Amino acid sequence: MTLALSGQNVKQDMQVLKATNNDQEFIRLALQMGQSYLEAGQWATAFDFFAEAEKKGRKFGGLNAQNVVMIASCEVMINCCYQENRVKSALFRKLEGLIERDKNKLLQPKIMGLINRANQEEKDSEYLGQLYGIVKQYLSADDYDRLKAENGLAIEAEKMKESLAIGEGKKDSLERNLSMTSIQLNQVNEVKDSMSNELFAKDGLIKNVEYKLFLDSLMDLRREDLLNQQLEIITIKQKANDRMRIALIALATSLLLISFFLYKIWSYSKIIKKEKARSEELLLNILPSEIARELKDNGKVETDYYEHGNIMFVDFVGFSQIAKLRSPKELVADLNDCFMALDELALKFGVEKIKTIGDAYMCVTGIPVPSENDTDRLVQFGFAIIQYLHDWNQKRKTLGLIPFEARLGIHTGPLAAGVVGKHKFCFDVWGDTVNIASRLESAGKAGTICISEATRSRLGNSYDFESIGMVGVKNMQPIKMLLIHEKKLAADGPIS
Repeated sequence: MTLALSGQNVKQDMQVLKATNNDQEFIRLALQMGQSYLEAGQWATAFDFFAEAEKKGRKFGGLNAQNVVMIASCEVMINCCYQENRVKSALFRKLEGLIERDKNKLLQPKIMGLINRANQEEKDSEYLGQLYGIVKQYLSADDYDRLKAENGLAIEAEKMKESLAIGEGKKDSLERNLSMTSIQLNQVNEVKDSMSNELFAKDGLIKNVEYKLFLDSLMDLRREDLLNQQLEIITIKQKANDRMRIALIALATSLLLISFFLYKIWSYSKIIKKEKARSEELLLNILPSEIARELKDNGKVETDYYEHGNIMFVDFVGFSQIAKLRSPKELVADLNDCFMALDELALKFGVEKIKTIGDAYMCVTGIPVPSENDTDRLVQFGFAIIQYLHDWNQKRKTLGLIPFEARLGIHTGPLAAGVVGKHKFCFDVWGDTVNIASRLESAGKAGTICISEATRSRLGNSYDFESIGMVGVKNMQPIKMLLIHEKKLAADGPIS
């Protein structure tokens, strides 16, 4: 985005931002405008745009969303213009606000990432003191000491280099003194030799010997002084080496701590990612994928109207008698086995399960995403249910158990669909189409699928149909009922 950055254009930019209806686009645009004004040196204007982004985040997703947007604005300030004092002050205020709200330390990896980057960029001891003051109550004692050590380590290394340079300078000075002393010693030896020759040439042998002893004593003192200077040079070098060794150990320790910290961040990120996947999987078990995506993106689901939806009810015949002959635990186990099998078949045929009501199973096709063959898929699902119950009942008969026989009813028509409730919410459908499908199921026969004329009109000639009369629906005209059969080849003979 290109901004002219004048007073009038600031007003225009703010108007453009206010006219943005999409919350996520609003936040992205506000952050981008704030960065542009930072780069132009208009700090107050940049901070105003960051504040707009944070307010929109609070309105869009609550306190958590506001914190995420605030972290994003902090990253922009560090990347763009951290060395500016007004930017630092604003950044520190935002960090204080984030730390104050993050009581459970859920944002600690993000906040610590910002603090570490500021700590690496900052060289001014006054601002470092402010930074340490902000985070002292937020971190554990070990993490706080590590943060200070990371910045202090570089300063200590510089001091060690200076000390080593001073030691090298002293070494050079002492070596020069040693060279001059050697020259002086040679001169003394020459004088001594000259004086010795003169003394030996004279008669005062005793005075010559005494003077020779004096010269020898002088040479011993000079040698001792040279040895002391060499020892001082060795000591300075040893201290410099010790300091460098300590610095390297401290650096290695800091790197290990940083590596451990980064590993913990990676571990937490992996756990968060895993939990997020589990939450999404749970949401998809409750809602259709398109509805779940809308709920995640917008925080709510709008109720939609569909012109053509296909509803099917499956209900067991004589369930009350079965319930009398089975214990509650056995009855629930039977229903669970059956409904789990129906869920697998629904997944296979692309059918959306709505809910179970006692011993009834309600499902739909054509919503929330219509398709050309959605009616056919629901019919095929119904035939698959009949076949499954036939096979399942054969096994139950061999075990001496009562069979489960079901009636199936399908109707096609307009539907309203959406998510209702705040706690234990669910996806549901409403309309006369639901009532008609339920009446068709009730009026049907066990082991058959009873459909309406509206459903038949969407199936073409792929099946055989058998009219079985009319069924009354409350407050509506009677509905024509048809039994649907899979079409048989001519060689199979007439349909019985």
